[in-house]
Amino acid sequence: MHPTETSPELSPLGTRATSPGWPRPRLTPARRRLLNRAFLVMAVHAGLDAIMRDPLDAMTVSLLKAADVLAEQDPQRRRCIGAYRKATLAT
Repeated sequence: MHPTETSPELSPLGTRATSPGWPRPRLTPARRRLLNRAFLVMAVHAGLDAIMRDPLDAMTVSLLKAADVLAEQDPQRRRCIGAYRKATLAT
């Protein structure tokens, strides 16, 4: 199964569960962070339901807000615009 495909189990809501699961290659911590961030953007596009992440990692939080806009999960762009106004988006 490709990492961004949905699993065959049903979630409690009756929809197919979407949770990431991929092999961890041996990488330096910085490269692993980059790979994880890129994977999260792909997973959001594939319909990711939930993740466990570091809330202090500003870049990941910013990328997830941008991915939500691109995946039309934040169609009004309110979360992204709100974060921009609060100056919490990482660049």
